[in-house]
Amino acid sequence: MHIIRYTYFLLAIFSVSNICVADEPFADVHLHFNWDQEELISAEEALEILTKHNVVFGVVFSVPSANALKLSKLSPKTIIPFFSPYITGHSRNNWYYDTKVLKQARDGLQKGLYKGIGELHVISGLGPRRDNPVLQGLLSLAAEYDVRV
Repeated sequence: MHIIRYTYFLLAIFSVSNICVADEPFADVHLHFNWDQEELISAEEALEILTKHNVVFGVVFSVPSANALKLSKLSPKTIIPFFSPYITGHSRNNWYYDTKVLKQARDGLQKGLYKGIGELHVISGLGPRRDNPVLQGLLSLAAEYDVRV
């Protein structure tokens, strides 16, 4: 009996699988294109997938931030790049101790490369504290350049 139910479940899933491809334009406001993803797929291929799924607007957070720029350069009307404080693939848990984050953020914002700052993981008890100079510096930069966090 369980096999029959499982078979019907699979048939139901496969019969509606085309729902995954949107007919209507779709916005994805939380995309990643990180260094480890780029090892498997190019920026061009990533955009082809987004286009296939009718994504007409995407906010991209990448490690390193330059990867978001790669996508944005290929599709500037579709991709909105954000500056990520995670400068390396191993800095997600300690970005708020790295003062290079502020310099790189300012440089990118000054040049108009990034339209926001994020994604920031601020976790109570783990860090950063509210008074952390790197966190406060990023918030100040967001205000100065009038970008989202």
